Amino acid sequence: MLSTLQYITSDHAQYSHFELGKQAFQAGCKWVQLRMKDAADQYILDTALALKEVAKACGGMLTINDNVLITKKTNTNGVHLGVNDTPVKEAKTILNAEQIIGKTANSIQELTIALSEGVDYIGYGPLRFTSTKKNLSTPVGIQAYKALKNPTTPIYAIGGIRVEDLSELSKTHVHGIAISSLLTNSSQKEQLISQIHRIFDARD
Repeated sequence: MLSTLQYITSDHAQYSHFELGKQAFQAGCKWVQLRMKDAADQYILDTALALKEVAKACGGMLTINDNVLITKKTNTNGVHLGVNDTPVKEAKTILNAEQIIGKTANSIQELTIALSEGVDYIGYGPLRFTSTKKNLSTPVGIQAYKALKNPTTPIYAIGGIRVEDLSELSKTHVHGIAISSLLTNSSQKEQLISQIHRIFDARD
């Protein structure tokens, strides 16, 4: 069963991606996605290997954004693919059977395609505007999640999620949430992570 919370690293003025991921794992987060969009492959690989050790020590899972080859080289838990990244079918031929594949969907049409491709989970959004991602797609709004009809593939709400959204999102058929700045900017990471799990894990 995939965790109901996924934390996504992003560029930060004070902390490296490794440090952000380590902070999340040590605060109780069980899933970190390493998202180093503009970094050199070797730096991503080195960071992934170091963070993989932290994930192992904390009993967590580490996935890599976009880069299927680095996911294979580091034997991390899986990859997250954007709409215009490596095709899912190709990624499946590169990764081993234990590595998961997630995909982004920014519209109901893209969600339908991702579901048909047999991915392990989908990040669907953005809920609202977020400065974390460049070239952001049009926000889908809370109604997009309310319209989900008990999907068999885990779907994560993503994009500009705030604490006040958690309760309403938990009443939809999303499996969980994927967040970045909400956790990065929190001064009480352990409490926030515990709150998210209380809300989403307590559902039937």
